[in-house]
Amino acid sequence: MDNQSYIFHAPGLIVKHWVYFNIDTGEVVSISNEKQDNTDLSSIEVSYEEVSALISGEERFDTCIVDFDPKLKTYVLKRRTIEDPVYDVDDLIYCVSETDDADITVVQDLKNTCWKFLISEKLRSQIADKAVSIKTNLSFSITQENNPNILYRTLSFPFNDLVQNFYVIKDFKEDYEFDGKPVSVYTIRRFDSYSFEVINE
Repeated sequence: MDNQSYIFHAPGLIVKHWVYFNIDTGEVVSISNEKQDNTDLSSIEVSYEEVSALISGEERFDTCIVDFDPKLKTYVLKRRTIEDPVYDVDDLIYCVSETDDADITVVQDLKNTCWKFLISEKLRSQIADKAVSIKTNLSFSITQENNPNILYRTLSFPFNDLVQNFYVIKDFKEDYEFDGKPVSVYTIRRFDSYSFEVINE
């Protein structure tokens, strides 16, 4: 038996469903009419109408993808089309620079000798309001200034830690961090905007 839910719905009855997907690829793995907390997959809540063709078998799972919509600031179920954009290399190796009102802010705090990662209240609220469960790690590469090919350190943590606590702190470990050597920060661009700030005082 596969992962699809074969359930009959009365006309006009609003039934919630959850689409479980691979956070790295957007691949739809399963659909359920019950929330499952004992899974490593990420999930989004959808209406029955959005997934009825997938549940009935009229559409295959691989005709859809779950992708982040930067305007809505949430993950959404999309039908694949021939016009679907190919992932841009600039999003896979995204250089974080200083930006106002960013979704995610990376702070190199030289005074307190640590890295701070902050989530905007707007993004946090929208993720909570839309019942998005994102079970993945965020990863940031600290590199030679303007050179992603010279890696100094990788900082990773569960995204849910950021959502639940508003911030994540990683202590300095290397000499270049304590010395305040100029660096760049790169990441996979999952969200609309990021900012990198350096605090000296």
